[in-house]
Amino acid sequence: ARSLSMHFGARSPGIVPDIKLNDGDTIGGLTVIHTPGHTPGSICLWSEADKVLISGDTVFCDGAFGRYDFPGGSRQALAASLDRLEPLDVEGLYPGHGEPVDCGGKRHIAAAQQLMKGGYG
Repeated sequence: ARSLSMHFGARSPGIVPDIKLNDGDTIGGLTVIHTPGHTPGSICLWSEADKVLISGDTVFCDGAFGRYDFPGGSRQALAASLDRLEPLDVEGLYPGHGEPVDCGGKRHIAAAQQLMKGGYG
């Protein structure tokens, strides 16, 4: 697995994963959704019952999305990932950065999707 730590003046801790998660897997009651774009291995974790999405760096609560200019990142893949998240009935949105929201998460995903389609970035 590649690490982006060198881009930020750090060194990779060299941790080998215990398991690799695949799209559709369930872990801790959450469904894995593969959302490449920020990085090739980006995922979100979805609880349909609780309407909660842990979005990592795919989408943020301010209607923005993760960078895609790192090695392996892709604007097209990130746009497709946002399109994949759009139909989900998300209330709680918990990103990797910024403040989470407990309701209205779907609106933030839609805003990021529109920002992407509008050519931002």
